[in-house]
Amino acid sequence: MNSCFHRNSLCICASPVAFGDYAIIRQAQIFLHVTMSDSTSPKRLRAHHAWLGAAVLGIALALFAGDLFEKSPTPEWPGVMVFEKPHRLQPFELIDHKGGKFDRERFRDHWTFLFFGYTHCPDFCPSTLAAMKRIYAALAETPRDVPVQFVYVSVDPFRDTQSVMAEHIYFYNPEFIGVTANDETAVRKLTEQLGVSYDYEHPETGERITDPRALPPEFPYIVNHYGSLFLVGPDASVRADILPPYQVARVTEVFATLSND
Repeated sequence: MNSCFHRNSLCICASPVAFGDYAIIRQAQIFLHVTMSDSTSPKRLRAHHAWLGAAVLGIALALFAGDLFEKSPTPEWPGVMVFEKPHRLQPFELIDHKGGKFDRERFRDHWTFLFFGYTHCPDFCPSTLAAMKRIYAALAETPRDVPVQFVYVSVDPFRDTQSVMAEHIYFYNPEFIGVTANDETAVRKLTEQLGVSYDYEHPETGERITDPRALPPEFPYIVNHYGSLFLVGPDASVRADILPPYQVARVTEVFATLSND
């Protein structure tokens, strides 16, 4: 369902929509940006290529299966998928960076920009948070009846504790909401509703790690994760799935249109 998968230095983006020419030509577009060092081990390179093949196959299967959530492409906003029928989130319970409960009710009576990542992310997450900061500043210039909030959910709760998330959030914008969990399965109760997949990888071999808790402390494992910016409405339903890059003018225009519908 989702759009971009970030695996270390590899980015694959696609948004499966209803089967058709536009789905195949534009929204099934896959772009790769691979920057691998000369020191990449043959074993990790083989794992990298195996993962790439699986990712491309998964995108192709999603395309031919059609759009589970009935999203429509928007030619006027390339890379933006609007839900024809807003997808209502089901109950879940996480923890915000101040130690409070973060559940479905926290979306109500707000427009929310929602992003999934992790604090040890080397590039994509920091650049997205920086973009969110710029979007926040642009939207703050106009008074609104319904407030806008920005939520950053960690898919690496093993390292991203409440205190870690608090420090990370304050660095970017104290008004943002950082979200984590004491139990990783609680995170999946939200991510699975949005088709946001992620896994953990050994940095040298490329092998999948099933339980990071079994690793030595400070072990620098990698988190492969889907990444796009979701827009959630005041009724806790997902309205749009926005692919990068996040130009302020484009995102604010999308928001202005959808929030006035």
